[in-house]
Amino acid sequence: MKEPLIRNIAPLITTIWMAASLLILFSWHHVDDLEQQGLNLALSSQEQDLRNLTFVAEEHARRTIETADQWLRLVQARYLDHGPLLDLQQLAATGMIDPQIFIQIGVINDRGILIASTLSRFKKVDLSDRKHFLVHIAADSNATFISEPVLGRASGVWAIQLTRRITLKDGSFGGVAVLSMNPDYFTHFYSQLVQGKKGMEAIYGFDGVARARVLGTAVDFGANVQKSKVFSLINGGKMEGSFIEHSVVDGVERLYYYRAIKGFPLLMISGEAVDKILDDHILANNALNLQALLLSALIVMARQRNLWVVIEDICGKYRIHDRGCDVAPAVDKAPAHRASLWTAATRYVTCPPLPDLEPTA
Repeated sequence: MKEPLIRNIAPLITTIWMAASLLILFSWHHVDDLEQQGLNLALSSQEQDLRNLTFVAEEHARRTIETADQWLRLVQARYLDHGPLLDLQQLAATGMIDPQIFIQIGVINDRGILIASTLSRFKKVDLSDRKHFLVHIAADSNATFISEPVLGRASGVWAIQLTRRITLKDGSFGGVAVLSMNPDYFTHFYSQLVQGKKGMEAIYGFDGVARARVLGTAVDFGANVQKSKVFSLINGGKMEGSFIEHSVVDGVERLYYYRAIKGFPLLMISGEAVDKILDDHILANNALNLQALLLSALIVMARQRNLWVVIEDICGKYRIHDRGCDVAPAVDKAPAHRASLWTAATRYVTCPPLPDLEPTA
């Protein structure tokens, strides 16, 4: 029969491009997996570093505060033995107290008057309105109170006030033993731990107030960060862990690791800016994305070449060039007209009827 040869190659083209699309999709999915793995690795590695820093800083703070507490207990006992006659100047003369750490050790009587101190040229001072005195009046908690840094009236310098209640033998309130600690002692140590302009190391009270903090190269104390996520974690009973949040002080997003200081209402916290942590990760991501983009382009070019090979093979087998088929002009003028490949190739390839048409060998 003399019937026109009609061949629709659109399904073949669709199959080829679906295969190419699947390869490209797989490539980008693999890149996404690698990026997520890189992100998790960067964060977990930094978390471990912050954990180590927190442990070091917490151990330093705990030992220092435990030493201070021992001095307070000693003064408690001495005051119960000697009462108002206690002379702390003799204690200072032994050289056992480092004034660079412990600015003074003293006694505040039941009326709130500082009546004894290791400070030289000491003068009595009224401290009856200070929180570190008032907190002990109602009851004996047998705990050390650790104030936020305040300007000392006796010493004239900023200090963290540690106090313990003195309970007389009859159970009545006899005053408090007080030790004034220099916050610079902590910040000097933390400055050696912090790396970069956005790194952070701090010791906070459970009240949310910084006892000492280093933020990059800046040193401060007294900042209130009660709204930080860490305090909801502490209040929920989680005394150690990590989290990411934007700082309530400077707005910088950081990865934090914190640890409560055993025996005291304090916590140690270390932080590093997320953008610094991800610097190397972002560079690696950019390289992966570039590789995926190049691979996608190569897949498209390879599939386009394969498509042309298939079309030319069909044309060759049926002698399309010799029979004036509709698609022949697009094929003959390749590659100048390869931009019209999709339009030309998806049409019906129609050839004039020839009797006994057979493909070439």
